[in-house]
Amino acid sequence: MKKLIILIGSIVFLGVVGCSSGNDKLDTSFFKTIGENPDGGASYVFPAYKILLDAVPFKAQLPVYVPISGGTAHLWVPHAIIVNSDLTEVSVSFSKEFFRDGTEEGNGSLYLENANYKDSSWDNLENKNKTKIDEKTDGYFYLSASDNDYVDLRFSKDGIYYLVLYQTVGKSLEERKEELIKIANSMVEYDEWYDVRFEGALKE
Repeated sequence: MKKLIILIGSIVFLGVVGCSSGNDKLDTSFFKTIGENPDGGASYVFPAYKILLDAVPFKAQLPVYVPISGGTAHLWVPHAIIVNSDLTEVSVSFSKEFFRDGTEEGNGSLYLENANYKDSSWDNLENKNKTKIDEKTDGYFYLSASDNDYVDLRFSKDGIYYLVLYQTVGKSLEERKEELIKIANSMVEYDEWYDVRFEGALKE
């Protein structure tokens, strides 16, 4: 059974207890315990996304390309963690919001999920359209009931499963699809210098 950790502010509720040894499990040693939950789990202060990415049992990737001209973009914010009981199957998700001054057009958000397993939603969702990420990688667009609501892109590389959701104002469905493919093709392996190296990734 998977355990879902939803991040609210700086607090996370973890339904499993334990620290990992080696690189084959989620390392929970970076969680600072602040109390216990009624279900027997522990409550933790959640760390910065950089620490989390170092703790997952796989090489996480983040995109260099962010689809906005000018404006500002916040750092990636941890959204949720889903793990199985022995901490070997892990899904981590992050979000990023970006804004332009003086207009809503171009404002939006990105949601990114990295996982070392394929969850059931990949096969169960309807309204999926196959696409090409690159010459070797197939991807699938999953559309909401309304094309104006959202579209996400899912693909896998080297045993890691990715979901990218892009929400914005003032762009057509086809434009959002093109942006999602650009995002997918700009993914790089995360390291401690990610923010420094790609600080200027936002287009002026």
